[in-house]
Amino acid sequence: MRSPKAQRAYKRHLKKIPAHIPCEFCDINPSYPQFIRETKSFKIFTNIFPYSTWDSMHTADHLLVIPKKHIDKLADLTATEAVEFLDIIGSYEVQGYNIYARAPQTAVKSIVHQHTH
Repeated sequence: MRSPKAQRAYKRHLKKIPAHIPCEFCDINPSYPQFIRETKSFKIFTNIFPYSTWDSMHTADHLLVIPKKHIDKLADLTATEAVEFLDIIGSYEVQGYNIYARAPQTAVKSIVHQHTH
């Protein structure tokens, strides 16, 4: 969950996304201010609306790993993409990052494009 103030800011942000952009995550590119890096099949960037749930864990930052192709669940990754995904999240896990992804049918998932926190 986000703090009430952060949640209001997030909802205002969602309303500002132009109608011609069907998926905000598909539109992210290296010019995005929070963009960190990309691999063959994934983009990694800092979440501008992190969850306050992690604040008590003293997290340094909140990253998102997003498939470049528009999918809504990890099961839609090819075998090659799945290996690449595990390599990416494994490299962050050994640095102390927690890994989290919501299921596609989760009611609070506001962006349908699969993304892993």
